[in-house]
Amino acid sequence: MKLKKTILITAAALSLAACPPQLVSAASVSDQPAQQNIGAVSPLSDNIVWVYKIKDGKLYKHLYDTSKDMWIGPWIYVCDYPG
Repeated sequence: MKLKKTILITAAALSLAACPPQLVSAASVSDQPAQQNIGAVSPLSDNIVWVYKIKDGKLYKHLYDTSKDMWIGPWIYVCDYPG
């Protein structure tokens, strides 16, 4: 058992020693300030949420697009609301 462990450790050390060191270089940075994109941020997709209301003891839901401030489709009946 001890012999196997010694052989494994020796093999790992030799395999690491056989790997040549790799040189790493960095790109130079210019002294010029980075050009900033100043402007409004616009989302890539619409933000759509469910809006709920209770009318005459019934629960309804409706889709609303908050990014365009507009309703999507009709009100949908969900269930009777005990209240």
